[in-house]
Amino acid sequence: MVNHLEGHLFAPAVEDPEVAPPFVALLVSGGHTLLLDVPAWGRYRLLGQTRDDAAGEAFDKVATLLGLGYPGGAAIERLAAEGDPSRFAFPRPMRDEGLEFSFSGLKTAVLHAVRASTDVTRDRAALARGFQDAVLDVLVTKLERAVDATGRNVVVLGGGVACSRALAALAAQRLAGRARVAVASPRLNADNAATRPRIGGHASRIPHPPSLMTVYPFTLHLGPLTVTGYGLMMMVAFLMGGWAIQAELRRRQLNEEYAADIVIGAVVGGLVGAKLWYVALTGASLFERGGFVWYGGFLGGAAGVLLAGARRRVPLRFTMEICAPALALGYALGRVGCFLVQDDYGIPTTLPWGMKFPEGLPATTVANLTQLHVSFPAGTDPGALVAVHPTQIYETAVMLLVFAWLWKRRAHAHGTGWLFGVYLVCAGLERFLIEFVRAKDDRVLGAFTVAQAMSVILVLAGVFLIRLWAMPEPVPVRAEALAARTP
Repeated sequence: MVNHLEGHLFAPAVEDPEVAPPFVALLVSGGHTLLLDVPAWGRYRLLGQTRDDAAGEAFDKVATLLGLGYPGGAAIERLAAEGDPSRFAFPRPMRDEGLEFSFSGLKTAVLHAVRASTDVTRDRAALARGFQDAVLDVLVTKLERAVDATGRNVVVLGGGVACSRALAALAAQRLAGRARVAVASPRLNADNAATRPRIGGHASRIPHPPSLMTVYPFTLHLGPLTVTGYGLMMMVAFLMGGWAIQAELRRRQLNEEYAADIVIGAVVGGLVGAKLWYVALTGASLFERGGFVWYGGFLGGAAGVLLAGARRRVPLRFTMEICAPALALGYALGRVGCFLVQDDYGIPTTLPWGMKFPEGLPATTVANLTQLHVSFPAGTDPGALVAVHPTQIYETAVMLLVFAWLWKRRAHAHGTGWLFGVYLVCAGLERFLIEFVRAKDDRVLGAFTVAQAMSVILVLAGVFLIRLWAMPEPVPVRAEALAARTP
């Protein structure tokens, strides 16, 4: 099995056996913009990546603005050949800063130019030329800087955008006398499934470290729309949580529509609470990718659910009881979303299932992990990519077990709300323990984190509720407002 991005690295070597490490690679596609130092096959050091849109994604979005359809790279290159390069001078974001990329500002500049144009049809070729020149200038400038920093004399261009003849020509021109530029033919660079076996056969002869597991974010590109794995799994988590509540209401022969009210309250309150907690904790932008904190989501979601229950005049204890298993299930599935977006990972590990996240939030480099209070030996390369504990998967496994246990205990003989107390204890203990192997920058009182402090509060609250409602009520708590079940 060939890693998607490794395929781009191997592609030039399939057609030219002289292409071999060490080299610098620029991988540019609809989902990735990466600069890599490749000292040997199977060893990759991330030098820089995009902070927002990938270059190929920017090409697609600008092509849509110009009415060129999707995908847009080839269409823009054809049109740009007819355009006046002096007509539009678009900004070169971050061109003179380090090795990272940013293309969202450039895309916005093109949007403004399109809106300001009195004749878009007349200006379309010049707009395409100005945009393409800006993107290629940034890409090649960063590539030159990477060559100078590493001393490599071979450069590999890979990914769908590497099909651009203009990119290959500009790279060869600027790197003349310093580095050879190798680029595969378009049919290999374009991820054609028919060519993947050839790349796989070549890669199989190249040694890879047995413990290497490099994972990239899961995204779906549907035309101009990008769907992240986090967003997808959040939707699944809420839907499955709603299913669990609906099934319990059905078992009790009550109105199942209350499940929808709870889910809507949890979605709105949970997302707002999780985001606001993250912003308050880190000072980050409200609209940053990822960046949700479970405790903020828990409090916000609880507030939303309480409002939904109050509207229907449902006793609080009853709502807490029927939601307990659903909370464990939703959390387990939500953590899969964190894994897919590569947030909330753990500290470095040498275990066989340790994973490297080159595009994580943030990437698992020595420099980034140092900021998260992880120590490394003196002289360790700050840009080295490190394998870490996939703590998101650990949490998913544990909370699925908690869900299964709570689900079996729904018909317990204790008081109403007792099951929610058990959930609080289990959720608090799980999070308290997992924090010891999490990479975190909010540690207080030595090795303890803010999340662990919150976990202690949850456990204590859960123990209190378990003791309070251990015995069944003389008169069971009922939800008369839900008694009229809809057909």
